[in-house]
Amino acid sequence: MDHLVTAGFIAAAVIIGGLTRLGDGPLLVIIGASFATVLVAVLVLDYRRWHGSFPARFTRAGAVAGLTFFVGITGIGRVGELSPIALPNGCSTEQVDAYVAEWYTAPEIERRAASVAGITGHLRRPGFLLGREERAEWHVSRGWQRVVLGEPEQALADYRRASELDPNTLWAPIQRANLFRVAGCPQYVHDQIASIQRLYMSSEDGVALRRAARLLLQFGYAEAALVVARRAAEWAPASPHEPEVTQGMALAQLGRLKEALDPLTASFERFFINEEASFFRALVHRRLGDRPSAWADIEHAIKRRPTWAAPHAAKGIMLVEEGRLGEGLESFAEAVRLDGPKPQAYFWRGQVLLDLGMAELARKDFRQTLRYQATSYVASSADPWVGLAAAELALGNREQAALALAESRSRSVRWVDEPTVLAWLEQLERELGSPPQN
Repeated sequence: MDHLVTAGFIAAAVIIGGLTRLGDGPLLVIIGASFATVLVAVLVLDYRRWHGSFPARFTRAGAVAGLTFFVGITGIGRVGELSPIALPNGCSTEQVDAYVAEWYTAPEIERRAASVAGITGHLRRPGFLLGREERAEWHVSRGWQRVVLGEPEQALADYRRASELDPNTLWAPIQRANLFRVAGCPQYVHDQIASIQRLYMSSEDGVALRRAARLLLQFGYAEAALVVARRAAEWAPASPHEPEVTQGMALAQLGRLKEALDPLTASFERFFINEEASFFRALVHRRLGDRPSAWADIEHAIKRRPTWAAPHAAKGIMLVEEGRLGEGLESFAEAVRLDGPKPQAYFWRGQVLLDLGMAELARKDFRQTLRYQATSYVASSADPWVGLAAAELALGNREQAALALAESRSRSVRWVDEPTVLAWLEQLERELGSPPQN
C-alpha cells in the first residue's frame, strides 16, 4: 500500500507540473493549484502513513520537493518570459500599430493571438522535451506574432532569447531587422545585417538564407545578397528557383545584366509559373534593348498574376516609350489601383510624367511615394527623393530640389529603372552641386 500511495504522489507531482506548463488559461492555474493543495493536505493529514516505512517516507519527501522545485522554476520561467525589452530610440510603437492596421485584418489578428497562446504553452513544457535550437525557433515564431499583436517589446525579448538559445540562428537578426523597419527606425537594421553576414556561412536553413538574401538586397547590399542567395540555393533543394530570382536581381542591381539573365532564366525554366522570375527578366531584357523578350516576359507575368502591380507599371513604362501614351497611363492607373499601400507604382508613374514634361503631376506622385515609403514595410530608397528633386528643379524650385537631393544621398538607388534615376542624379549633381549646409 505504501508503494501505491507513493506512486500516486509522484504521478500527482508530474501532472501538476505539466499543468503549469500548458498555458495562460485561469482554469489550468486553478486546477493545478487545487491539485497541489489537495496533495499537500493529504500528506499533512495522513500522519500515520507519513511515518510509515523509511523508503515510503523518503520517496514521498522527494516527490514533494520535486513538485515544489518544478512549480517554482516554472513560475520563474514565466516571469522571465514576459520581461519586455525597450525599443531603441527613434523606434515607434505607433508605427508598428499603423503597419498592423494597414496589413492585417481583425480575424487575422485573432488567429495570431491564438498562435501566441499555443506557442507559449509549447515553450512551457519541460526543457528536456525540446532542444535548444527548436526552442529558439519557437521564440522567433512567437516574436513575429507579437509584433502583429502590437507588442514589439515582448517580441524583442523573444528574439534575444532565441539568440541566447541558438547563437547561430539567422532568424533572430532577420526578424529584428523586420521589426525595426516596421517601427520606422531602419538605422538599426544595419547591425542586424552585420550579424547576418557573420552567421550565414554556418547556416543550413535554406528558407532563412533566402529571406536573409532578400533583406540584404532591399537595403542595398547587392554583393552580399548575391553570395547569400547562392548559398540559399544550395540549401533549398525543394525550391531553388526563389534564391535564383534574388541572384538575378542582385546581379542586375550591380549592373551585370547579361549575367543576371542566367539565374532568372534558370528559375523560370525550373518553375514555369514563377511570375517573379518572368518580371525581373523582363526588366533586364528591356535594359539590354531586347524589347520583344521584355514584352513576352511582362505579358507572362501579368497572365500568371494579374493582381500584381509591378508588371502593369513596367508595361506602362514600355508603352509610353513606344509613344502609346494613353495606353501607358491606363496601365499606370491599374498599377496604382492594385498597389494599395505600396509606393512603387506612384514612383514609376511620376517618372513617366516627368519625362513627358508634366512636372507638377510628377511631383504629386513622388510625394505620394514618400508618404507611403515613410510607413511602408520596405527599405527606404533614394529613388523617390531623386525624382522629387528632378521635379522641383523642372518647376524652378532650386532650393527644394537641393534639399531633396541631399535626402537622396543617404540612401541607395534600387528600384526598377536605375538608368533613368541615375541619369537624373547626374543632371541634378551637375546643376545643383553640393547640398546646402544646415
